[in-house]
Amino acid sequence: MARKIVGIGAAVTALGLAVALTSSPALAAVDDGTWGIWAAEDVLDATAGTIGFGSTTVPSASFVYTQISGDTGVEIATVNDKDMWVPASSTMGAVFGANGPSDIENLLDYDANATSEATLVITFDAEVPANELGLVIMDIDSENTGLAADADRFTIEATNAAGTDLTSSELNGGAFNFCNVPVAEMPGDCNDTAYTGVPTVTEPTATSVFFEGSLLNASDDGDSGWVNPTAAVKTMTVTWLSQDGGSSAKLAIAVKKSALPDTGLDVTTGALTALVLGVLGAVALIATRRRRA
Repeated sequence: MARKIVGIGAAVTALGLAVALTSSPALAAVDDGTWGIWAAEDVLDATAGTIGFGSTTVPSASFVYTQISGDTGVEIATVNDKDMWVPASSTMGAVFGANGPSDIENLLDYDANATSEATLVITFDAEVPANELGLVIMDIDSENTGLAADADRFTIEATNAAGTDLTSSELNGGAFNFCNVPVAEMPGDCNDTAYTGVPTVTEPTATSVFFEGSLLNASDDGDSGWVNPTAAVKTMTVTWLSQDGGSSAKLAIAVKKSALPDTGLDVTTGALTALVLGVLGAVALIATRRRRA
């Protein structure tokens, strides 16, 4: 009898090891699909396209960029191309993991040559569950004159699948500086300097979050605003008012990958790994043989 227990116990131990090796980590790794990959027919004029995610719950989204006034442009580039990304130890990185350095992870790059206004509408193919979505706007510019007329402004709004607006508190906006991390994690744009300035975050209406470039800090390097909605999201609208002539900003988006813990089932493939299947077979075989004995 003792031999039977030891045999099955060893197999179960092996199964636990296999699951540990195949389960998804708690925090995303660079290039693992958590961060959306932007795509468009013309990446240098990316006014419409798609965003792909590693999530099976929300595998993709579409986006449309519309210039309302002024002179703007929008392109897709890798985080390495722009030397800007979300480091792992930043406020957002602690939730979604880093998206750089990488030649795969990418972002949408806004550019304006004059006072301009534009909107970006993102529509997810399925409603993103509460707390699973993150959107960041990096490099929010300001002339640092103390005048609001010299700072870029971004307003974020969202709706759920029923078309109901999320409240300002549900949008859950915040700010951080991607340079305010250890030097080893810093994007190239930081030039090894731990800048600490952040954009101003307000809630101008009951259903929006507003980011404004830092008005008084000596530098706007690394200034970033982000949202992590606490309610489900189907669409998200970002309105950009560029008042800092010659400004630019970078936008990246993440949808958490889901994992079924302690099963060996990776939802990104929808199948048990061969190792786990093999051990399951071994457990069944041992139990059958012992019962027959």
